[in-house]
Amino acid sequence: MALTLEEKQQKLAECSSGQDFFDLYTLIFKEPVPETANVHFNDELDIIIDAIINDKKIPKEKLPELWD
Repeated sequence: MALTLEEKQQKLAECSSGQDFFDLYTLIFKEPVPETANVHFNDELDIIIDAIINDKKIPKEKLPELWD
C-alpha cells in the first residue's frame, strides 16, 4: 500500500492502541511485524512507527534460544 507521508501521518495519528500500529504495519508492508529481541513495548512501537514513516520494513532478527 503506497501512502504519502501525509497519509501515513494521518493513519498513525488515528492509532489508539498498540495493536493499531501492528495492524497498520501489516496493511502497509503486507506482512506482520517481525519478532524482535526488543523487550520494551514502547521501543517496539517506535521501531514500527519509524518503519512506516521511512517506508522500510523491519529487518528479521535471529532470536536467541531461551530454552536449551
